[in-house]
Amino acid sequence: MSRRPAVLVRVVVAVALLALLAVDVRLSVVRDNREEVESARTEALASARKRVPAVLSYHHRSLDADLARATRQLTGPFRRDFSELVRSTVEPAARKSQIVTKAVVRSAGIVRAKSDKVVVLLLVNQQTSTKSQTAPRIDGSRVQVTMQRKGSSWFVAAIKPV
Repeated sequence: MSRRPAVLVRVVVAVALLALLAVDVRLSVVRDNREEVESARTEALASARKRVPAVLSYHHRSLDADLARATRQLTGPFRRDFSELVRSTVEPAARKSQIVTKAVVRSAGIVRAKSDKVVVLLLVNQQTSTKSQTAPRIDGSRVQVTMQRKGSSWFVAAIKPV
């Protein structure tokens, strides 16, 4: 009979140790995920501040290069949709009206974040001049930008005015 309590104590201790190990592993995973998300927030926000002005800025004299640069900032279906919009609308208007536009991010913040996808809100000023309006006009806008991780870099997966 004295062996049963000793075996029972060992089993209880072993189960308790396994439970503690499981809790420790779970907390480690949560901490690592939190660190991944924090890193994603920082990297994606910095990338959005750099990439969005490249997408929204162009000069009629360097339109092909500017629009190619803009497309390289994009990923997913948005890249195809943007290219179609540029070909059908932006490019003809820019050439005809000799549009020059420069976008500058004035402020930025995180809306929500996961380790591979971050949504940011950008306040953007866009300075535009045309053949008929040589004095630049400045328009402010708010855009919600979805940034998607692709490899070790972040690309624009969507831009939505808000």
